[in-house]
Amino acid sequence: MHPLQPSTLPTISILKRKACLACRARKPVFTSVPQFPFDSFLSTTGTLHPSPSQLATYRSIFHRNIDPLIKVLHSPSTDRLFQKALQYPSHLKDGESALLFTVYLSSLCSITDTEATISLGGNISKPTAVATYKAAIEHALTKADFLSTNDLTTLQAFILYLSLSRFTPDKARVWPLTGLPSRLLPTEGIYTPFEQEMRKRLHMALWYIEHRAREDRGCGSGLLQVAIQDMPVNVRDIDLTPGMVEPPVPYQGWTEVSFCLMQVEIACATGLVGAAQDGQMKESIIDACEARIENEYLRYCDGSEGVVV
Repeated sequence: MHPLQPSTLPTISILKRKACLACRARKPVFTSVPQFPFDSFLSTTGTLHPSPSQLATYRSIFHRNIDPLIKVLHSPSTDRLFQKALQYPSHLKDGESALLFTVYLSSLCSITDTEATISLGGNISKPTAVATYKAAIEHALTKADFLSTNDLTTLQAFILYLSLSRFTPDKARVWPLTGLPSRLLPTEGIYTPFEQEMRKRLHMALWYIEHRAREDRGCGSGLLQVAIQDMPVNVRDIDLTPGMVEPPVPYQGWTEVSFCLMQVEIACATGLVGAAQDGQMKESIIDACEARIENEYLRYCDGSEGVVV
């Protein structure tokens, strides 16, 4: 995936930038994903995990193609989960299996058929592998009791799966399902600073899924921006640790979550512009959003690395 350099972004208006970024956010294009949701009749998924070499490939593809665009995971924690899958696959919990299969699926769908054939070693076709991983995800989510769980890993798997399902032919089913995980992610509760931050990322991802689902249905974004009140911090994954006792401090620079934060900022501004009554107010909203994007994110991009890395 070629990185989007800041120099290629339009400077005429934030709406043109929104279109440019939205285009990037739709890539990689997810294809050949069977219907959703939860139609699996598997009896077990233990034998469906890829070989060690394939697992390493999926891990690399996910960090490169998916993680910067759908930031619901903590990369060091995901790496530890990959290690567990390599060393102790029989010890994986159902939620962990669901998350791993979702990572495999998203990685596979983000590459071309030719790349997939190479990654799969020519032993199985991409459509067959996609269907298999989809069934494995649904089986693992069901075993993890995703309808009533408060387990963070299971919710990460479900929300990442919902994000992918927007690109399926049957994407209309995403709309009614976005309400389910939001009810399983209560804002109240006693959580560590790390857990709080990861749950904020999930809330942000859910908000954006619903925003795009409304657009897909022709509903418009309206005033949906009022629903997201506690945004994640712009912080690097290496500065987040499960044992941290203090809330994370915002990082002055580009981070793994910056693109998603910027994406939500633009989506919120779009909703406000749509609701504004006069041109001067619309222009003021656009200017304010553009200033925030420039000051908080893009000014740290000097061209040495892509906006999506």
